[in-house]
Amino acid sequence: MLKDCMSHDLEIILTKSISRFGRDTVEILDALNQLKLLGIRIIFEQEQLDMADLTAT
Repeated sequence: MLKDCMSHDLEIILTKSISRFGRDTVEILDALNQLKLLGIRIIFEQEQLDMADLTAT
């Protein structure tokens, strides 16, 4: 999936929940950071969380 994002084959990732996105916290955070840098939108259904709507303070 990350390879597809890096080659710009994917623009949005829709996932049932954060727990389905990765195996552990470090892996999830690393993937989220990589995808954010690539401009990929990630949506987690169960948590009603859209990473595109988050703003850093």
